Amino acid sequence: MEVIHVVSIGGWNAPHPDVSLSGLDWWKIWQEWNEHTVARPAVGWHGFSGFDWDVEGNDDVDSPFNVFSLAELDLMGTMSVAAKRAGSVQCGARVEPV
Repeated sequence: MEVIHVVSIGGWNAPHPDVSLSGLDWWKIWQEWNEHTVARPAVGWHGFSGFDWDVEGNDDVDSPFNVFSLAELDLMGTMSVAAKRAGSVQCGARVEPV
């Protein structure tokens, strides 16, 4: 049985992705980190299989991280498409309207 490992991006009370870079830029940064910093090929582990979008809300009802901007959603979509094209796994729960 093959086991995959994904790393979580985000989490409860965590900030949303920084939109000062594009989704493609973030994918390149993530891929470089995964392949050259995290991976341990000497022991047979070649890094994470992908990532999980774990962007959620915040306990502070006035936090800007309780709302998604179009730029944030675009970044997530662009990064996910780039990851899929590279053969990476990406997952996450869909954003629910309030």
